[in-house]
Amino acid sequence: MSVEQEVDSEGYVKLVAVEEVPPGEMVQVTLDWQGEEQEIALANAEGQIYAFKDICPHMNYPLSIGLLHGSKLECRGHSWRFDLVSGRTLSPPIRKTLNKYPIKLIDGIIWARLD
Repeated sequence: MSVEQEVDSEGYVKLVAVEEVPPGEMVQVTLDWQGEEQEIALANAEGQIYAFKDICPHMNYPLSIGLLHGSKLECRGHSWRFDLVSGRTLSPPIRKTLNKYPIKLIDGIIWARLD
């Protein structure tokens, strides 16, 4: 889904309403950020919302079409697994991590800081 860019005074970008990311699922949000198209994955895992760059650091596969297992994410490209809480890979010996974004929820809306 594509969203209009709205940025608050702390540099957080308005994304989507929480209800657009159902529990146990992920969605992709596309927005124009500083002149470039950004694809952000949002995951609703175990009651927490996570935001991260929607590309696997292993083989550039979109993570938003992966599988959630609790707070663990499995990429469909090569079955790499990541811990959403820490962002670290669970597929040793590789040490690549998710490019996570800090988020905040305001009145049921997800905001992320993309810098």
